[in-house]
Amino acid sequence: MKGMELLVNVVSRIFPDFNFKWLVDEMKKNLPKELDFTYEARNAERVTSQFTHFPWLKIPSVDWNLTTDRVLVMEYCEGGQVNDRNYMEVNSIDTKEVSEKISQLYSEMIFVNGYVHCDPHPGNVLVKKVNNNAHIILLDHGLYTTLTNEFRNTYSKFWLSILKADLKEIQKYGEQLGVGELYGLFACMVTARSWDSISKGIDKKERTAGEWPNWYVGIIE
Repeated sequence: MKGMELLVNVVSRIFPDFNFKWLVDEMKKNLPKELDFTYEARNAERVTSQFTHFPWLKIPSVDWNLTTDRVLVMEYCEGGQVNDRNYMEVNSIDTKEVSEKISQLYSEMIFVNGYVHCDPHPGNVLVKKVNNNAHIILLDHGLYTTLTNEFRNTYSKFWLSILKADLKEIQKYGEQLGVGELYGLFACMVTARSWDSISKGIDKKERTAGEWPNWYVGIIE
């Protein structure tokens, strides 16, 4: 962390527009937490208690008798990675059902609880078929963030403006979220849709097969 802070400070002096000191501050705050496995274990239990109403969500249980701040022992859970389409096809798992459940899970984390799992890469999100239903297994609970009510309120308005295809409000709430003139790019990132689709209404314009790789084209143009 000291090495990164030194490098960022040096680069910032040479290039004043290089505003990445926030990254050092975030690492200082979060890295010690990620190295304390009892913190991760408590996160896992907190999220388990928040989502008991989702029978399809599995959080591995913690063995507290064997867990310390340097060793974490959790239940072993089998499943395929959420981006492994072949695994889901072989196991007759409905990809649309998986997508809907993950969207429901993260929407509730962001808009209802304000306590969000911050590392949802494919290795940490597994899927498994249980009694003909898709189950989601969420791993790695070392890094969470707590969203303020102000942020959640603004972010919800940002999403509503996207759903209404209201470009002025997308700009207004994007700027309030701190992305400035990149509000359009941010809208494309959070929706994985092109600017053309957002402008016309993401519920009205059907997603094309190649849309995700090209979502930035409208912004650049």
